[in-house]
Amino acid sequence: MSKLSSLERRSALTLACVISLRLFGLFLIMPVFSLYAQQMPDATPWLIGMALGVYGLGQVLLQIPLGLLSDRIGRKPAITLGLLVFAAGGLVAAMSHTLSGIVIGRALQGMGAVAGAGTALAADLTRHENRGKVMGIIGVSIGVAFLLALILGPPLEAVDGLPGLFAATSVLALVALVLLWLIVPTPERPTVPASATFVGVLSMLRDGRLLVLNGSVFFLHMLLTASFVGLPLLLPSLVEVGSLLFANAAAAYATPFALSGTSANVLAVRIAALVSGDIFSNPGLSSLLALLMFVLLVLVIGGASLLARWLRGRDA
Repeated sequence: MSKLSSLERRSALTLACVISLRLFGLFLIMPVFSLYAQQMPDATPWLIGMALGVYGLGQVLLQIPLGLLSDRIGRKPAITLGLLVFAAGGLVAAMSHTLSGIVIGRALQGMGAVAGAGTALAADLTRHENRGKVMGIIGVSIGVAFLLALILGPPLEAVDGLPGLFAATSVLALVALVLLWLIVPTPERPTVPASATFVGVLSMLRDGRLLVLNGSVFFLHMLLTASFVGLPLLLPSLVEVGSLLFANAAAAYATPFALSGTSANVLAVRIAALVSGDIFSNPGLSSLLALLMFVLLVLVIGGASLLARWLRGRDA
């Protein structure tokens, strides 16, 4: 098995830093955006979803053209162009006071589509047999960036709000740009494959195996983005419904247990008998259990109502 050379190792680690820094800034806003966006003057469900999803539309429009451009002018200049557009989009979103302005900023961020050019640069700097390892290192860095962004996004938003997070995405993009030119090696020449034309790209996109792969990634990203849009908005209602279901389930089990003996043909009692042995009629224990379950029911419903009210007050 071929080991990574010092150049390949340096290329993998520095490119991983460049790509993960940009994505870390991008992921920072995802855990808090839906809740923050509800407070904006022109907030509608459509605009909230569009503000998150329009980034992907920008990627669709310019990912392939920027990749083809990198074949002509070089990887680093193409990545530089993409990072500058991404940073400009972050500044537009940071200075916007409406969701419409944030949509424009997010669209610009999506147009800074450098993933293709970055992957091509990694391929140019590594041998064919080691490209899988290098892509693996970059993939791990993206996963770590995603995890750290989910953890750090909410506390950072509490410090400076959503505009501060958008400004941070621009700063991180500029830091990635500095690392790109100071640390990432420059390949001797970009490798331009024979299929690097629009006709070749269209023919590649019709490949059945790639259609399955692209479709899988599309649905994965769709579910992930939908979760960040929908779950924060539905959380108060989900807490209330889940707590009520739990309380009702506890009451449905405790009431027959407390008020009946072994002769009662109640499903909850039969299940308890199978799990914990025979059930004996004990009026004292029954009264105590009934009282405890009533107190638990009150605490769960009351606590759920207070938590849901607090969540809604925090969103307002």
